[in-house]
Amino acid sequence: MIDPGLIAAGFTVGFLVGLTGIGGGSLMTPALIFFAGVKPSVAVGTDLLYSFITKSAGSVAHMRQGTAHKKTVLLLLTGSVPGSIIAGILYTRAKAVMGESLEHLILKALGAALLTMAVVLIVGAFRAAPLRQDAEENLESGSLFLPFAGFVVGFLMVFTSVGSGTLITAALFALRPWLGASRIVGTDILHAAVLIPVAAVGHITSGSVDYMMAANLVIGSIPAVLLGSRFSVVMPERALRTIVASVLALAGLKLV
Repeated sequence: MIDPGLIAAGFTVGFLVGLTGIGGGSLMTPALIFFAGVKPSVAVGTDLLYSFITKSAGSVAHMRQGTAHKKTVLLLLTGSVPGSIIAGILYTRAKAVMGESLEHLILKALGAALLTMAVVLIVGAFRAAPLRQDAEENLESGSLFLPFAGFVVGFLMVFTSVGSGTLITAALFALRPWLGASRIVGTDILHAAVLIPVAAVGHITSGSVDYMMAANLVIGSIPAVLLGSRFSVVMPERALRTIVASVLALAGLKLV
């Protein structure tokens, strides 16, 4: 059944994903919990499916624009894929043992994650401008930390669907400043498109995905993420990131 409200939500979040690399789990998961009355575990699982389709479309757009750094994506995946596999095993076992009490745990974890994302975004919005891209060949010192950052994000995504955008974006600004804003966004989106199917396995096998809801969200998000990807090359990010950070902080406080 077509739901205009869900389509509008998909469009809004999809545009933010394409524009900044953030917004998938950070905004969609709490929106489904607050406004659609969805159980936390189903909100996480449904968001992961929605985010996979949305970010796959966004990654194609960024690769065509040349705003995705494949070497950095591979380094992140060496940590994020094992992190998601380990978390997926723990999630499946925890759901079998804890049942409904796991919903409360996910809710609190999501709230803490959103507050963390808000702080990261605010700090990132006021960082100094990135170094020039022609310095790329001399700035590989952060490579060893990228797999660790990927592991943390991969683990966190399984339980909250939050992290692929905001945490990876923050890590790339710190470890790969020479990429520049648009390539950091594109790199994050490509990494998420590869990682999310791994993170979603536990939710799919345990039935924590609402496919009709995800379909409505995707109808709105696909054109929006392509549009946002176009704007990511030219639009300033500071004001937008500050606004998104404020929304995340309010949602996080409500959940914790």
